[in-house]
Amino acid sequence: MSLAQTIDISPTLLDFFNVSVDMDMDGKSLTPIIKEDKDIRETALFGVHGGHVNITDGEYVYMKSSATNENVPLYEYTLMPTRMRGYMSDVLNEDIEMVNIGRFSNNMKVLKVQGKTYVSPYKFGDLLFNVKEDVEQNNNLASNKEIVNKYKELMIREMVKVGAPEEQYIRLGLDNNELNTI
Repeated sequence: MSLAQTIDISPTLLDFFNVSVDMDMDGKSLTPIIKEDKDIRETALFGVHGGHVNITDGEYVYMKSSATNENVPLYEYTLMPTRMRGYMSDVLNEDIEMVNIGRFSNNMKVLKVQGKTYVSPYKFGDLLFNVKEDVEQNNNLASNKEIVNKYKELMIREMVKVGAPEEQYIRLGLDNNELNTI
């Protein structure tokens, strides 16, 4: 069984229609999985804005919570300052900064505004599950520092690879300079 993510849909469609993928994408074509059940990735990094950041290799899933209950620093990057039900009126009167966040905005400047969440992941703590043996994820193995450190390192590697903003490392209590020292 191979790992796949929703970010793999676009490159798969481009591949299906024989369109070259010369754009900077993190997704990978699912064609090798469909044709040969061949792995396209070793890990999958995923999460929800302001929530846990997660990584899996298909055997374990490690879910990293924020380092503090305040869950900061947390920012939203946008050119459309809206949320589900209207404008970000709570932040529009604050200092708003225009920043270039690189590849995610095609090197265009975007608004950097204070992020918002309704539930801090801190109250749930870090979670680690063996998803092969504990499908329902009832047995939290986060006290096993050896396994946690392995998945922390994998998480940091993937975050560096996709260009996660520096504040994500701070919010999660991770040090991206720690690679191979964990």
